[in-house]
Amino acid sequence: MYNNNNNNYNVLNERIVENCKELELIASYLIDSFGPYSGVKIISRISDDKQEDGSTNYDNPSLISTLNSVVTKDSMTIVRSLNIDSPIYHILLDPLLKHKQKVPFLFLHGNGVGQIILLLNQILKRCSSMLTTLNLDPQLIVNVLNVRIDNLDINNYSIQSIIGTKNNCSNNNDDDGNTFVYRVIDGILFKQTFSYAGSSSLPRFISKPKILLLDINVELKHQKEYATLEINSMNQYQQFIDLERNLFLNQLDNIYKNNINVVLSTKSIGDFATQEFVKHGIQCSGRVDGQTMNRIKCALGGEIQSTLLDLAEDIQFYGRCDTFKQILIDNEKYQLFTMNSDNSSENNNNSNKSNNSSNNNNNKSKFGTILLSGSTSIFLEEAEIGLRDTIKVIDRIAKSGGNVVVGGGAMEMSLACHLESLKSELDLSPKESLVVDTIIDSLHSLIVTLSRNCGFNGSQLLSELQSKYNNNDSSRSKECVLIFTCDQSCLL
Repeated sequence: MYNNNNNNYNVLNERIVENCKELELIASYLIDSFGPYSGVKIISRISDDKQEDGSTNYDNPSLISTLNSVVTKDSMTIVRSLNIDSPIYHILLDPLLKHKQKVPFLFLHGNGVGQIILLLNQILKRCSSMLTTLNLDPQLIVNVLNVRIDNLDINNYSIQSIIGTKNNCSNNNDDDGNTFVYRVIDGILFKQTFSYAGSSSLPRFISKPKILLLDINVELKHQKEYATLEINSMNQYQQFIDLERNLFLNQLDNIYKNNINVVLSTKSIGDFATQEFVKHGIQCSGRVDGQTMNRIKCALGGEIQSTLLDLAEDIQFYGRCDTFKQILIDNEKYQLFTMNSDNSSENNNNSNKSNNSSNNNNNKSKFGTILLSGSTSIFLEEAEIGLRDTIKVIDRIAKSGGNVVVGGGAMEMSLACHLESLKSELDLSPKESLVVDTIIDSLHSLIVTLSRNCGFNGSQLLSELQSKYNNNDSSRSKECVLIFTCDQSCLL
């Protein structure tokens, strides 16, 4: 009976080790893509007549094989691209890949998929090693993780105070070797749209413009609907042409009377309207896409109007900025609107005086445009994804009080130190203490991996970080974490 139970015990351990190896295979694809200076992956997918079992699909044959390649370092994209049929893949990773599964710590600062997978792999890898070498009971490991350290909560105030650091980093060295060349432009920017003849004579600089946002065609059109015309002579035909022209000019007069300097429309602005705007020194741009128009509205204020017959005199219906100018970037013309903080706050006060103003009219104190340039659209898309994640992280830090900086090994080292102190507080057996040490080593391995991917000596940096954390001066240990985060790992 003892031998039978021992065999079952060994079989159970072997299955656990096999499951851990499945996760280790997944983590091997992510380990060198972890961190800001890590490598990128080229993921290729080949579509042809071959099925997964090796057979040929004769029902829907393809003429040629197609190859789709994606260049990325995003952990979620890499994991989703893996073609793994193991149930361990779905059990462990589905909650991480589905946004509807609300994992408490997953989307707090970025997505964190790579960090969670690598940490989980290190823990299971070391635990499976203890199963094979020390013959530990799997239930003992589960009890230590679930019961003995159940008060380890990263959302706790105590842990937040441990990883809290003062945001006083002054070393923001620019790296000339970045893959992506970028510039930050103080203002809202969009590429010049299609324009008719005469647009070259439009003003290229306007100080303190009044901006009209439209969603109509601004052009001379023939009356086709709800109109019946009987022409008996050439004079009557000329009168009709003059009438159409005067009707359109009367609409443009409403723009002149309201002292409007810039006209933007999501639809076409015709050649006749463009020539009239040139005479009156009004800048105009037609066929502005809807997303750009909404950005302009949110930044500069105003409302998108659908008629020129009855323009309101209230300032809240028009956008305002400090300057408008046309600039040239890489031989391409762009329209730039800039605003200083004084004018922005003044616009905020004017918009707040009216009870009918919408929330979109509350301009921010400052806005800007980040211009990315790269060799291919794939690199630009990856840069945009990383940029959006970085902005969200900074936004979260600012909303939390501006004193919490995560990344660069700060949280991992803080949790490891907390577990070290927890070992002395709890009455742990030697085997239970060994499991806790395994978790501590797993946290340290993430710091080493992050450092090596950045080109540093991971073991040396880990030793320096541990020595400064063991310093009795808590403020110095927190400062050490900030230096490691900003200088050596270059997280933000």
